[in-house]
Amino acid sequence: MELKWTKIDAIMLTCLITMLFCLIAGWSAYNLYGHQFIQTLYEGGAENGLLKRFDLMKGRNDYPLESFIAKADWIFSEIISLASALFIFFLAFSLYLFIQKDKYYMPKPIEWFYFLVGLFLIQWYFWFMDDIYVLFRYIDNFLFLDLGFVYNQGEYVEGYSSPFWAVFITLLRATKLSYWAIFRLLSVVFFVLFWFMLVQLNRKLSSGKTVVNFPLAYLALNYAVLTYFSSGMESTIVQIIAVAYALYILNPSSIMLQILLALSPFIRHELIIPFALCSLWTWLYYKEFPFRMVFMSIAFVGSWVLFTIYYYADIFPNTFYLKDMVDINGGLAYVHETLHTYQFYTVAAIFLSLIVLLRRKHVHLELAQRMMMIVASLPIILYVIKIGGDWAHYRYVAFPFILTVCAFSGIMEKFIETYNLNKYKLISPLVGIAISVAVFFLYPPQLDRHPVFITPENAKATRIGRIYDAAQGNIRQELYPNYLDWGSMVNIKMMQEYKQLHNEFKYEDTIEAFGCKFAYIAFNKKIIHRLGLTDAILAHTDMKSDLPAHKFGLRPLGDDLIAIHKSSAFIGTGMYRKAVEDGSAPEWIKKNLASIEIIERKIYNNHDLVENLKLAFTFPPKIKP
Repeated sequence: MELKWTKIDAIMLTCLITMLFCLIAGWSAYNLYGHQFIQTLYEGGAENGLLKRFDLMKGRNDYPLESFIAKADWIFSEIISLASALFIFFLAFSLYLFIQKDKYYMPKPIEWFYFLVGLFLIQWYFWFMDDIYVLFRYIDNFLFLDLGFVYNQGEYVEGYSSPFWAVFITLLRATKLSYWAIFRLLSVVFFVLFWFMLVQLNRKLSSGKTVVNFPLAYLALNYAVLTYFSSGMESTIVQIIAVAYALYILNPSSIMLQILLALSPFIRHELIIPFALCSLWTWLYYKEFPFRMVFMSIAFVGSWVLFTIYYYADIFPNTFYLKDMVDINGGLAYVHETLHTYQFYTVAAIFLSLIVLLRRKHVHLELAQRMMMIVASLPIILYVIKIGGDWAHYRYVAFPFILTVCAFSGIMEKFIETYNLNKYKLISPLVGIAISVAVFFLYPPQLDRHPVFITPENAKATRIGRIYDAAQGNIRQELYPNYLDWGSMVNIKMMQEYKQLHNEFKYEDTIEAFGCKFAYIAFNKKIIHRLGLTDAILAHTDMKSDLPAHKFGLRPLGDDLIAIHKSSAFIGTGMYRKAVEDGSAPEWIKKNLASIEIIERKIYNNHDLVENLKLAFTFPPKIKP
């Protein structure tokens, strides 16, 4: 195979060389002059010295110069590690494209515009959802405290919703990178893949002579889409999977796409339904059943189910029981908010009109494939409506929203070519820019200003109905790694020191938690999460939902559990029966003791596969407080 050198290859090589030069120059300059520069800043005087002013302003003026140098070293090492990882990714990605260039379509200038602006915005919008600190505690307990993959020592409860994400982030955290660096890296990597996959999708559904690429124009500057390329949640990869489904429907023979679809139920359990639909579609439309893909999915999901039975004595995660409810009105309101905010109804009407006009001209539109993309997205929409949506704007509709938008790919290009509008040379890029700029100015009604202008200091979001937005509170991350943040390397060091001081790890106290970040910080405390995210007894309790997955009525019950844990002579099976017998248990525990004892046996199981198999398929009645 002969590889031809093109102008695009030269540009990519220039960019890579520039990145490498900046890495080497930055590393050299910091090591030669960094400490001297920090000392100059610090010793400029209390009034003029930048670092001293920062100290006084933040109330931390007891830090000596050495600690600032230590912080600077840590921050620099995090940034250089992140930059190095990104360089390796772009180098590998560029080499792959150079070798496989005959198999892929190259981006057009307008698509590079979407890429550059989108890449900037995902870093500007970068944030952590509070819920992700639940997974952080699981991972750090496993890697650095040797407690197993648990939230609390000795309590086997699966309090995270994505098995794949848990395994994947654990592997990255094992490198001892901070979560800040891990998710900065992933936000870039996944956005690049998202962008590249949408370029390929557009070419498969158009001639490639005219390029607007509506899905990229509509999604690459879309606030909701971009915020979930960070957040820490598995929504990041769900957005990639949505595009993979669209590409698979067009090309089911691709091994890479088969692997991604096979993984999808492992990423989010509800994706088993679109996976089954696409498998059936392949059989009926292409007359070939995807045995390899189905077997891979059975292997992925089956292995995890066996692990959860052995380890957690259950087949569903704790969050499933917490969210197992019906709230049709809330779900409809949740779906409508996303569609209305980003003018999806108008978009759908426009594209239906374009399809009608093109059909009159007998233009081939791959309507069967496009309809399948929409059909595959419908079960997730129905599931989201059934459970009442989510407290966070857009998150639960990411998959169906993106997959449905993918169904519109290539239609605008065919319309421009069919009606000879491409005689105006700038029509395509101008239409693309107009769409992307218009979408950029759309943002949720909960925000009091455009999200570009939101900072950790002014972040404010009101609740509308039962929905908040990602920008609420102080969860937006700084553009640089925060040395004082407990999600950083400093936490690893402190945990390891704590372990060395205590030959046998033991919690100092049992406390309640409402916020997940606070619970993550308190790594040496046993946590009862009063919203039931990680507590199996609270998750199985029949309680009215105030917000999706937020049942504030559970809080007093959580206080009762804390009291029993603190007063009990032992923690384990039989603890609640003992509390009932000695009269210290509240009335709701007495009434529901049968259910609680089944749950208790699951929580404190002995990893006996036969016994756990029976427990996993024992579903206790809902606890009635």
